[in-house]
Amino acid sequence: MEKSLLLVMVLAIGLVSCERKPDCEKNNFGTVRIVNYSGEPVWVDCTQDGQASNEQRILNVDQSTEFQMTPGNINLMILEDWDYPDGNWHGDPYNLAQCEVLPIGINLEDLMEPCEKQNFGTVIVTNNTGQVIWVDCTQEGDDYNEERMLGVGQETIYIMEPGMVTEWAIEAWGYPSGSWYTATYMLNKCDVHDDPWTSGKKSSVSDLVKGEVKIERKTKSTN
Repeated sequence: MEKSLLLVMVLAIGLVSCERKPDCEKNNFGTVRIVNYSGEPVWVDCTQDGQASNEQRILNVDQSTEFQMTPGNINLMILEDWDYPDGNWHGDPYNLAQCEVLPIGINLEDLMEPCEKQNFGTVIVTNNTGQVIWVDCTQEGDDYNEERMLGVGQETIYIMEPGMVTEWAIEAWGYPSGSWYTATYMLNKCDVHDDPWTSGKKSSVSDLVKGEVKIERKTKSTN
């Protein structure tokens, strides 16, 4: 009789424990709670790692929404309402634990492109000259940054502060002490300047030329 009573008590305790198990544990999820503090309506989506889209929702100013997500790596995707649906979504990765409630506030800075947040422009330097060249890209007042060799058809990218920048190029056979070709221009924040170096003909001599800016030749100090 005592053994039967003990067994009933153990079963009852087990049933109570099962009933008290939270949904997030039983169903294996965490919660992402998003609040829009940006001052303008935005669209949001929350995706699992590797997932392109889940459920796009609009959030007006100071509104909030929640996504129940499988624990692991997730991505919060944000897009301004005026740019929906064809604009470029801003994405931030997070790690979500089981039963975690992850609060995320969307601020105006979250709607900025990286170049806006970090104040830079991009210079793409491409070698279409038909020969191997060395290149560099410098801020105003400098004549050395990072010299790189480019094979035929190759390109490289320089991340530069806004302002006057100078692209440098020289034939591989003249590197490093020869006279460099230079192209100076204004680079604004978030600009992407892409004007390849090409070969031109002048007095039967091959020169390095660019389509958009005037070319000069300068002596360049080496670091």
